[in-house]
Amino acid sequence: MPLSSLKQNNFSHFPQFLYATIRNRFATPITTLILASILVSVNYLLANIIKLYGLSAYVVPSAIWLLVFLVLFRYEWRIAAFTSKLTTLLPLLIVIRVAGEFVLGVFTGFGKNANLLVPASLGFTLLHTAPVVLGVEMFRLALVRRVRSRYLFVLIAFMMTFITLPLSRFVREDLSSLLTSLSSVVIPRIIENLFLCQLALAGGSKPLVGYVAMVTYFELLSPVLPTGNIYVLSLGRTAILLLQLVALEVLLGFGEMHKLSRSELLSSLAVTLLATSIAFSMFLGFRVMTVVSGSMRPSIEVGDLVVVKNVNTSDLRVGDVIAYVKGKTIVLHRIVMLTSVRGETAFITKGDANTAVDPNPILPEQIVGRLVYVVPRIGYPLVLIAQYEQSYINAVVTAILFIVLVYYILSIRVLS
Repeated sequence: MPLSSLKQNNFSHFPQFLYATIRNRFATPITTLILASILVSVNYLLANIIKLYGLSAYVVPSAIWLLVFLVLFRYEWRIAAFTSKLTTLLPLLIVIRVAGEFVLGVFTGFGKNANLLVPASLGFTLLHTAPVVLGVEMFRLALVRRVRSRYLFVLIAFMMTFITLPLSRFVREDLSSLLTSLSSVVIPRIIENLFLCQLALAGGSKPLVGYVAMVTYFELLSPVLPTGNIYVLSLGRTAILLLQLVALEVLLGFGEMHKLSRSELLSSLAVTLLATSIAFSMFLGFRVMTVVSGSMRPSIEVGDLVVVKNVNTSDLRVGDVIAYVKGKTIVLHRIVMLTSVRGETAFITKGDANTAVDPNPILPEQIVGRLVYVVPRIGYPLVLIAQYEQSYINAVVTAILFIVLVYYILSIRVLS
């Protein structure tokens, strides 16, 4: 063989040889984790210190998280402790989360999902969210599977909270706004990250990514989501996470999946049926609200939970109790007279406890629905929360969530 041909042949294989050498000698689990950590640090600096704007604020972080996923994929994707057993538990965790959101919405009210208001941007949101989920969860798994200490485990959960939240959540000008941020976002997110770290340790990459992806896309695509008091939402979602922790402890506490007892099966069935019935009722046009004023006494008291249903306004009659939008609130009053505004039927309403009718006629587009059912007093805790000063609520809710966080940390079991 001519020398020139030999040199050319060797040179053509040099890139593959160099790549294989680097991969085999330097692409170890530790070096890939170090590289991923550098990428995550760069991403955090770009988001919080340098601050990207416009389209780059979405594209660049997504691209970096995708790189993190690709860097860690070789060593982390197949790592799992109880993947096969968690496959059985995963649907229950998702049912608890989704059912919990529906139950929470019953007490706080539902609002339209803002992500669906601009369909043109929804596709872009779905696309740039996927690499973030993959990168964040793969990085989480790479960290937690290397620890055996509860303190390091908790530290990782705090770190994951720090890198996935804007720096502005931690830096506030006054105590009140800091407590609001802690109670409504930071502490619930820490608890969620503790739960996800346990899920990663127990099930590895597939259950972890599957769970987070389903929950994330549920929040993006659900037509309605719970809305209302941020403190009630924080406490409610924390309760949901604790329920999921109990379910996960079935696995972590015994080291293997045991058969569900009769009471556990009945509880799971009850939660599923409740979520299904609530979802079905929403599609039928029902809405649940809490009464916060006494204008409809004695027929409806403060703290009563009321169910209203969408109705054709032509079917409304004098004597019907309707819910209608007034400014940024929803009012529940009785129709006492029909009138006409610009040739369109309108309604004169009045609270049963009021001496005068409401000042303005209610137009059809303002009407939310007609009252169909009243559940006495069940919504009273929400009324009590609304009566206290904002700073007091901040302090109380923050304290409650902090206690829950401490309890959660003390209950953690790290697999050995």
